[in-house]
Amino acid sequence: MIEKIKKIFLGENKYRMIIFLFMLVFAILFYFTSFLRYPNFINNLWLCNNNGLCEFFWSRDIAWPLYSFLPYLFISTFLLLFFSKNTFKLWAKIMVPVFIVSLIITITTPDICSGMICFDRTLVASGFAKLFLIFTVLIIFIKLTYDLIISKRNKK
Repeated sequence: MIEKIKKIFLGENKYRMIIFLFMLVFAILFYFTSFLRYPNFINNLWLCNNNGLCEFFWSRDIAWPLYSFLPYLFISTFLLLFFSKNTFKLWAKIMVPVFIVSLIITITTPDICSGMICFDRTLVASGFAKLFLIFTVLIIFIKLTYDLIISKRNKK
């Protein structure tokens, strides 16, 4: 059993170890940001000294957007564990630039609230996270369809 696990993660499928490390980092960040959303925890970590602006920065500008983004990243990377190395490579080529652009847009998004419509970083991060998951599923579906078509052509 241990040999099978070593073969899966350390053998020819080293990309699964990379995916597993991504999942681990996303899980740890999600756990940490779930605590950062509360001002008392921030003060206990000595990130702020009862300074309302500092608490506001950590909880609203950092923790809430990450908290809404990380579960979708975790699910996306979890889905990739079950597919081939080529699928992971295609996903990485497409999704790394998408992630960087979405991160820049999320960071630079101003908080706008006019009337009943509010537009803030958490909303933008949540939207990009859902798009990230949808793109991941589309990439997996397209790659599986492509591989199926190629394998049928090779059999003929």
